[in-house]
Amino acid sequence: MRIRIKSPTIGTFHWVKLDNGESIARSGQYVKTGEIIAYINALGLNIEILSPINGNIDKVVIYDNMPVEYGQVFVIITVTK
Repeated sequence: MRIRIKSPTIGTFHWVKLDNGESIARSGQYVKTGEIIAYINALGLNIEILSPINGNIDKVVIYDNMPVEYGQVFVIITVTK
């Protein structure tokens, strides 16, 4: 099953960086439920975006520092157990 993760607000989109400095936004990257995967900067506030599921990033739809609209899909995650 694939889940589309959507933006809860408008703002500027930022992917979380891994310990090695690379973006978490790459195909095959494993994410856990509740893990912060991105931030949206809206009116000076950084809104944390959490992964709702355990899974692998399947497709990145938006890139770092891009404007994002309410409801816009930014990543698709394939569910794993």
